[in-house]
Amino acid sequence: MSLANESIAQLSAVQSPSTQPRPHVETVFSNFRPHVATQQDLIWQNETINFASQVFGLNTTGYTLTKIVDGPGTITGETMVLTFNSNSNKLMVSCQITNNGEVYGCMINGPSSATEVSANFLTATSSVLNQVQTIEPKSYIPPLQTLLKKVDDSNINSTIANSNYVQTVTNEFGTTIFSWTPVFNGLNYTGDDLTLQFRSGYFGIDINFFNGLDLYTVGNTNVNMFEPQAIQKAENTAIQTVDSVTIPGNNSVEQGKQTSQNVAIASNFVTADLILSTRDNSSVFPKALYPAWCIVVPLKQMLPGGVTEIEVGIWADTSQIAYNTPGGYFGPPSSSVPTVSTSTQLPVEYVLGIASTIVAATIDSVYLFYKLKR
Repeated sequence: MSLANESIAQLSAVQSPSTQPRPHVETVFSNFRPHVATQQDLIWQNETINFASQVFGLNTTGYTLTKIVDGPGTITGETMVLTFNSNSNKLMVSCQITNNGEVYGCMINGPSSATEVSANFLTATSSVLNQVQTIEPKSYIPPLQTLLKKVDDSNINSTIANSNYVQTVTNEFGTTIFSWTPVFNGLNYTGDDLTLQFRSGYFGIDINFFNGLDLYTVGNTNVNMFEPQAIQKAENTAIQTVDSVTIPGNNSVEQGKQTSQNVAIASNFVTADLILSTRDNSSVFPKALYPAWCIVVPLKQMLPGGVTEIEVGIWADTSQIAYNTPGGYFGPPSSSVPTVSTSTQLPVEYVLGIASTIVAATIDSVYLFYKLKR
């Protein structure tokens, strides 16, 4: 449900399920600098509070909204971080919002009493799925609910799959994580999933919610180049990359020829992963996904700039090279090492580490989602 087209007057009248008033802060911090809240800022504030109230039963009674920090979303749109304070507690609520006003990520950190989340996280997860479906019905929610019903206290650490989704539930070190990853023709994309994490303890509760199921579609899953052919092409491409590596202070052409003759590939240690990735580097979502081989070709010698391997991406449906990047164990290569891209977007596998997504920023500890790029 998006509030992006509602007026501020309408927004101020919107009440949460517990009929809480909508607080506003007139100063917003962006890039650590304050500015007067715009109409869009106020809309995003309400989007954040509405979602947290409807899905998690956020209860800000007795709290004062004291600070707001905004910034770019980790994938698209905007991040809003709201800080509430009471006489004895601090409550932080953060949401990731698309340019269309849809919330795709939410995090709550504070006292357990600030939400209506059940202490039984299996029950809480079922409630969250129900509330997400209530806000705007999604065709993928019922299959997830069916998978969730197969979990009980006896198999809380489990992986259960059907033809369309893989459900993974883990409960370790006080953290419980539920995730659902769609499967397309045997392929999955770890950025295109729904993940819910709970962690409770003496200092309160941390809740992390991310929904990538609306951010991506499938362009195709046609794998026309198989692993042996992909590895052979990657090794040939790696040799060409070695030819382009230069030693500072030497003639690049001559040195390149010498290098390719002396460097061998450690073929027994080549790794290849087949993933789904986007070719679209625009800011428009949803984006289509396509199959791609991500291949790491290790070298038997270290090249100038600390290069010990060549990373090659190949589109599995078209057999085209997507990228060709030198890498190493001792930090990024020197500026003399080339990176070659032959497509609009490098194949990237997003690993959304919800379990460790807390980043400290600003004077207060502002929590933002973290995206790890493979």
